Amino acid sequence: MNLQDLNEESNMVIDMISNVWRDWLPEESYNEYRKKSYYQSVASNHPLASDELSKKMDGTRILALNLQSCYFFNFYLFSSLGDELGQLEWLEKNL
Repeated sequence: MNLQDLNEESNMVIDMISNVWRDWLPEESYNEYRKKSYYQSVASNHPLASDELSKKMDGTRILALNLQSCYFFNFYLFSSLGDELGQLEWLEKNL
């Protein structure tokens, strides 16, 4: 699973991972991950969070990145240089 063609519209790896994570992600985050292969989520809004956890995590956001765009042995990266997924701009905006 260490290789991902970031130029593909549909990606088998992301499809497989997102199906595994479906129960762990809020619907909005799940859809964002399927579309972009990275996502953000507000921790206190998670449907499985207890009231106590929601209070402790109030204001905390989870930012999950796709690091395949930095993986040296992802040989698909040789065909294009740059931020193919647009996640660096997304990360800067969300930070």
